Amino acid sequence: MENTRRAFFRGVIGSFFSSLVPWKAHARPWLNLQYIKAKGTVALRVPIRRGVSYALFAEIFTGSEANMNEIKNFNDSVALTFDARRQQYISIPRDLLRHVLKKSFDENNFSTFEIDNQGSEGINSLWDVAEGFMVKDVGIDERIKVLLALNDEVNPISMVVYDGQKILVPEFLVDQNNVVVDVPDPSRKKPVKEKVVNKTSDQNPFRCDLADIRGRLRERDQFGTRRARSLGRGRYRITKHTGLDLAAPIGTKVYPIKTGVVLRAGRDRDKWRNGNVVVYRTTSGLEVTYIHLKKVNVKVGQNVTLKSVLGTVGITGNASADNPHVHVQVKKNGVIVNPRPYCVVDT
Repeated sequence: MENTRRAFFRGVIGSFFSSLVPWKAHARPWLNLQYIKAKGTVALRVPIRRGVSYALFAEIFTGSEANMNEIKNFNDSVALTFDARRQQYISIPRDLLRHVLKKSFDENNFSTFEIDNQGSEGINSLWDVAEGFMVKDVGIDERIKVLLALNDEVNPISMVVYDGQKILVPEFLVDQNNVVVDVPDPSRKKPVKEKVVNKTSDQNPFRCDLADIRGRLRERDQFGTRRARSLGRGRYRITKHTGLDLAAPIGTKVYPIKTGVVLRAGRDRDKWRNGNVVVYRTTSGLEVTYIHLKKVNVKVGQNVTLKSVLGTVGITGNASADNPHVHVQVKKNGVIVNPRPYCVVDT
């Protein structure tokens, strides 16, 4: 039986060396599962994890805790002792495995999802991955258990994942409906025409006609959308959109939506994907973030009015040259909310 670890080399090793994400954010460089011959049958060799019982192994890999005793007997009741210095394994008979797991190993074709949380928050658990980016004709519990089986660095109790982490996924479970490709769109690069602002309370970030803002918005630009950007060779960067993308040509002036004070300004050194950012707090208490700016025109502590130019639209960070935009994120009382009611407004 072919060693299933070869599957990981198809789409992960290349990204392991070429990605700009820090090394610590990578998944392990191989699939830590292997078919072996044991006691006259084919079995899956599985690494022992910290705090995982036979019952939990049975649930994750076979779909039922009722198989716990059979797995335990197959392994001669060996204690599940985790040793960080020396990896320990147990074996699970192939006949007991979930059907979808057996199919995954038989097809031997895996992809990787690299988590990309723009701004803050977004994709925080395996549930977010399974619900937002995998096919729905397989039940959500089944999808989650497959992810837990393949990605043994994820805690099976909390299921927490983090920004930049790479999650191994069977290719046949990838929902292609969420895969986006940036292509040149001349209509989104038409100049934004500013107009005279009469209001004193709020405005849209470009100080332009509301129709201009609305005419450039696509479904994928909206708050809460899930997007998988193909990086080629079975690799995807996945995002749960926590902001609103407002398209405009590079160099378009960006203004505050309300008066306020600047909290952060300049290159985001914590999250390179954000590029140049400006964060300001409005006098009404909103915390507003602009991401991917070309230039930043303000400094921390500076008071800004509706006429203050915070910066200009750019493609810094991981923004595509085919889709220049400013990613706008709004927090109210410390919670991320839909920016549309605050940004898609007339001037």
